Amino acid sequence: MKLIEIKIFEVCRRCAGGIGHLFYQNLVKFLSILKMGKASEGDDASTIKGKLLFLKEFLKFVVAGLAHEEVKFFADFLITAYFECVYFVILKRVRPILEREDMKENWEFCRIIIKDLCLGLPTLFTQSYDKTNKMDILKKLP
Repeated sequence: MKLIEIKIFEVCRRCAGGIGHLFYQNLVKFLSILKMGKASEGDDASTIKGKLLFLKEFLKFVVAGLAHEEVKFFADFLITAYFECVYFVILKRVRPILEREDMKENWEFCRIIIKDLCLGLPTLFTQSYDKTNKMDILKKLP
């Protein structure tokens, strides 16, 4: 499974090898069929933490696609896909975990994951913001 994870992360980081506009339009569908991020009924707390960390890493590599040289052609697809995936992860992957009675010890961990996912892309832009030139952040947007 680790080899598959590495390949998935690499595809996301490289913007799907030039077909980013098609890849990012279908990213939520792709994420929904991945078994690595889906918790099942019999999973224990440590397994669920590992699956949530996979989802967090997956979206981190999607954001890393902004550094790719071809991102100017499909940056709007990437940003839209990122927030659609965050919405999907919260509703379909994290919420069922929070509803389980035996997973109350994971509530704080899930809260941190949600916070990191929601602030991932905005944090990237605010870190590149230069206070001396207020228009500088607009120049760096794809």
